[in-house]
Amino acid sequence: MVSEELVKRWEALYGAYGVASKSVATTEPGDRAVARRMARASADVAAAWREMAAQPGMAWWAVAALGTAAQAFEFQARDWAARAKHEAVPSRLPHPQVIPPDTAAGGDQWGSVAG
Repeated sequence: MVSEELVKRWEALYGAYGVASKSVATTEPGDRAVARRMARASADVAAAWREMAAQPGMAWWAVAALGTAAQAFEFQARDWAARAKHEAVPSRLPHPQVIPPDTAAGGDQWGSVAG
């Protein structure tokens, strides 16, 4: 059984993760400070899930589910930590898949040229 104290701590950590996650959507891509916050928040949630899984008397399926959730957040934390280490070079160019085709060369809306 998971203690009420641990549940409250997990809720607070997951709330902080939610705040960090929202900041990703509102900042420029490549912001290293945001990446560091996401890495820390993800690692904190993962650690809380690991602690829950280690509680005595947990059903095997609960331990497996908590372990899987923790693993996903650990991988996410590593990914964000790697992003935080690299210089940010934001790009204002659209993704190559969304650049409109060159219809001046006689191509159609999909970029195909007849002939």
